[in-house]
Amino acid sequence: MFREIKKKKLILENRRPYKKGVADAIREMDFLDWIQTSLRIDGSSLSREQVREMFLNGPVTSATVFECSLIENLKHLISKAFDMQSMNLRVTDTVIAEAYNIISSGSEPVLRRDCSPVAGFGHIPPATAAIPEQLDIFTHFINTSQDEYSSNPLEKAAQIHNRFIEIYPFPKWNEELARFFMFYYLLCRGYPAFILGFSGSEYTAAVKAYLEKNDSSLFYGAIERAVFSKLDALMHLTAPE
Repeated sequence: MFREIKKKKLILENRRPYKKGVADAIREMDFLDWIQTSLRIDGSSLSREQVREMFLNGPVTSATVFECSLIENLKHLISKAFDMQSMNLRVTDTVIAEAYNIISSGSEPVLRRDCSPVAGFGHIPPATAAIPEQLDIFTHFINTSQDEYSSNPLEKAAQIHNRFIEIYPFPKWNEELARFFMFYYLLCRGYPAFILGFSGSEYTAAVKAYLEKNDSSLFYGAIERAVFSKLDALMHLTAPE
């Protein structure tokens, strides 16, 4: 499937620049796909139409306070990703802190203080004292262009997500931040945002497969299928008239 993904990506690159209306539609789609990924994994039942209404016009009465807050924060976080991409910025400790501040509604980033098993994953994360060093290793990994994953960015994206979860540096919001770095890495390599086709339980199972067995195949498979579907949609959207 990755071979077909590369073909579709090349065709889309050759169709650029897109007309403004098409480019705007793609940007909105990217925002909605990213937001819907987080909502679905968090168990939200909001429809695509409801998410779009909230994205464009603000809260709807059918949404919970948490859903309203998450969508608003994700809008700002995704905007940051696109701004960073336009400037080709590297991921640093400052970027991690800023991303945490956005997704947490303005809270200052404070590292977790214990090594209790992570709820849902049953994973015992590194000791608190080791977190800064682990984050340095993480940022080096995400910023390095030449490594064993150079031939397939989707594989590295899965690793980026799972390695951040493995560190679990903050008391909250680690899953959203892991997806932020995953998406940002792919955006910088010309891939669009996409709907990661996991329910909450499927997401947990895929992450646990990595944490317990060092197996990212479930997560990679979901990324590959999602990217293929998104590129297919973009092929139709950008088809010459």
